[in-house]
Amino acid sequence: LNGVLVKASDHPAVYVVNNGLRQLVSYFVFLQRFKNSQLAVLSREELERFPANASGFLYPPFDGTVFRSDSSATVYLIQGGKKHAVNLNAFVSRGYNFDAVRILSQSEIDGYERGEDIVE
Repeated sequence: LNGVLVKASDHPAVYVVNNGLRQLVSYFVFLQRFKNSQLAVLSREELERFPANASGFLYPPFDGTVFRSDSSATVYLIQGGKKHAVNLNAFVSRGYNFDAVRILSQSEIDGYERGEDIVE
């Protein structure tokens, strides 16, 4: 099962299953990537047949997504499924626009795997 969305019947959390492992999906990513996808509602016992992804990270937004926290000016770019802090020169040289920067909670940002900072 790859790319299947699942949730327990008694809880609102949504997961994507890949290679038999479930990974938590934030509301932002759900709307961005899976808004029109089918969602399988399972019993808690059925859901737990899919172990949680050991990384503990949230399922990432699409590559190219830019965002910052509601409490920090640091802008991040998703590349290769990881968040990368981007300095102003790198942001501008890549043609990004501040209107495209999404504002997310710091707790959600902390949930994405971090890659190397992008400085040029």
